[in-house]
Amino acid sequence: MNELPESVNGHANGQWIEAAQRSFEPQLVRYARTFVGRFDLASEIVQDTFMQLCQLPVPAEEFHLGAWLFRVCRNRAIDVQRKEKRMQTGAMTVLDSAISEAADPATIASDNESVTRIEQMLAGLSDNQQEVVRLKFQNGFSYREIAEVTGLSVSNVGVQLHEALKKIRERMNA
Repeated sequence: MNELPESVNGHANGQWIEAAQRSFEPQLVRYARTFVGRFDLASEIVQDTFMQLCQLPVPAEEFHLGAWLFRVCRNRAIDVQRKEKRMQTGAMTVLDSAISEAADPATIASDNESVTRIEQMLAGLSDNQQEVVRLKFQNGFSYREIAEVTGLSVSNVGVQLHEALKKIRERMNA
């Protein structure tokens, strides 16, 4: 990260922001990409998210950092998505990580097939269901954290997740 704004200078010289960036940036880019579909645009959204974090007058320990970052990233991604006027069904980026680790061609092909199957299973779900499934299983968020990110109630998160998994099970059994 380049130069940090003055508002973080009193917080261990911004070390907590750098730690947050190391911990959350890959997950946030993957998450933003499900909204906008492009890696470069998702990276810009995440950069904007961390710039907003830099403007906060309090250190990250004083609030739920992960949920806050995902909520800000989500809101920014939705704004960009609306501006770009394109909907992206969102592909999970397991293949990206497999390629970056220089896996053998058989592994890449297998991962590509797995990603395609996952995309097909998620395609029939509502946008809310897709989002809660990704936040739960791709990012390991609790129901409460998912509720903070999406603005849904905790009970609605549970209902959305239950319905999504029920639909996925039905597809797998068919």
